[in-house]
Amino acid sequence: MKETGMVRRIDKLGRIVIPIEIRRSMRVREGDKLELSILENDKLVLSRYSRLDNISQLDSYCKLLSQWLGLTVAITDRHEVKSVSDGAEMHAGDFISGVLYERIQDGRTMLLKDGMTIAPTVMGARCKSQIIAVIQTGDDIYGAVIFMSNSDSLNDRHCCIAETAAKIIGENL
Repeated sequence: MKETGMVRRIDKLGRIVIPIEIRRSMRVREGDKLELSILENDKLVLSRYSRLDNISQLDSYCKLLSQWLGLTVAITDRHEVKSVSDGAEMHAGDFISGVLYERIQDGRTMLLKDGMTIAPTVMGARCKSQIIAVIQTGDDIYGAVIFMSNSDSLNDRHCCIAETAAKIIGENL
């Protein structure tokens, strides 16, 4: 565990202000959910909460979709990659890019091809075409299913498949 040396008081309502430096380094934004845990030695731990962590089949979904379609597939929450198919330039646990975060928050499926602004999934990871299908239930956005290709081969059929995958994951939350 990394010690920060920062000390905060609890106010009358039981609230603690998390310093901006920590929120920035952890990429915690207003409205994000945090999970509270108590360790054996009475230490309180705050960690980002993701409902996608409760779905055990994410790796299987990624692998199956990737093998079936011959594409790189990633599943993210609103902050990080949760699962990714083999051969990708990213790993589970990598933070997603700010551009991708904004695209996910937009709440609609996007087909992006060369010449359009492709959202790097993580910093440094690039592709020629990409589909971002948002995982949501009602008005709550949880992440995205992302198809990536190094050619311009992605089309409306792939969009439908990505949307269906995102819908299935959303229904399992």
